[in-house]
Amino acid sequence: MQTQLAKQQLPQIDQHVRNAAQLCQTSDNVPDALRECIGELERETGEAAAMVAGEQDDQRILDCVDHLEELGDRAMQACRQAGNLDTQVQKAVQTAHGAISELKHRLH
Repeated sequence: MQTQLAKQQLPQIDQHVRNAAQLCQTSDNVPDALRECIGELERETGEAAAMVAGEQDDQRILDCVDHLEELGDRAMQACRQAGNLDTQVQKAVQTAHGAISELKHRLH
């Protein structure tokens, strides 16, 4: 059950994260801390999607999703600290974080 749910949701989460990363790269006034957080989240989300595709161990999947949420939390914190941040960037980060959080809560 958990494996299947993660397999279904991670590609969509990956797309949300990629969208946030693209907006961070093309928008003005995005602090380096936020760019770095989103870049790391983008790498980890891609790796998670690949890992889950071949993984059957529910605990490893849970650990992976927990780690993604921690990275999403850091990105949200960087957004809050950024001050005058483009609303599209804020919304994209919030959407990615929300999708990760929703998956985590559904898995636990």
